Amino acid sequence: MLLNYLALHGQQGNFASLFPGHGLGNSTLRDSLTAFAPIVNGTIL
Repeated sequence: MLLNYLALHGQQGNFASLFPGHGLGNSTLRDSLTAFAPIVNGTIL
């Protein structure tokens, strides 16, 4: 859930640093688990 939330905001690359020891594998494996494309482009005020 958290990986896909980050993906919605284009921040999935930060997952490993935000959740060390996550157990979801390397970035290639995490990419296969990501279900959503970013929906936010820029800053929402």
